[in-house]
Amino acid sequence: MSPRSSQQLDELREQRRDEILEAALELFASRGYHNTSIEQIRKKAGVSKGLIYNYFEKKEDLVTGIVMREMDMGEDIMQQIEDARNPKEQFSVMMDMAFDAVLKNEEHFKLIIALSLQLDLPEFAHLKQIIQGKYLGMMPFAEKLMLALGVPNHREEAQALTATLDGLALQRIILGETINLLEIKDFLIHKYCGEPYPRLNNDESPRPKDSHPDFTQNNNSTTDS
Repeated sequence: MSPRSSQQLDELREQRRDEILEAALELFASRGYHNTSIEQIRKKAGVSKGLIYNYFEKKEDLVTGIVMREMDMGEDIMQQIEDARNPKEQFSVMMDMAFDAVLKNEEHFKLIIALSLQLDLPEFAHLKQIIQGKYLGMMPFAEKLMLALGVPNHREEAQALTATLDGLALQRIILGETINLLEIKDFLIHKYCGEPYPRLNNDESPRPKDSHPDFTQNNNSTTDS
């Protein structure tokens, strides 16, 4: 067997690190941060004690690693949204990414929310500041997008939309398939982009055009920028 290349070794290290973080996330979410030991995380991840300490010096570093990994994924999503050609496409990509994140990774999302509820612990004050800073850093883009779509009160609408998306994710976790995220996604795209609202539930009769506000009719009457 030929020796692994440096790239293969880097990929293996990253895989091991992710396995440790996933094990930590599951245990922190189910048992609580203070009721979980590094030894329990090590056993669940199936790694040696030396290896886990090679990646993370203390338990708090594992939480930091989980949070920073999620934020890196968020930045990748933002880049894909910004790369879209125009405001309508940007909004559609944003909806696709936001809803897919919940629908395709529902169990992972449950764990992230369960861990997030523990970030009020004093030892995580620095993480809350980082998360708040990232959130505030994304709001100008959301506000600019709402303005470009011709949405009145674009600042308030951007804040309401982000809060709605967070709430929908939580509702999906609590209510399961009784909340139809795909239908809601189509509704939001229609509301903000004026795209045709699809027929749902095999209903052949189209929905009335005026059933939802169409902000795209207000492109020339936006509020202050």
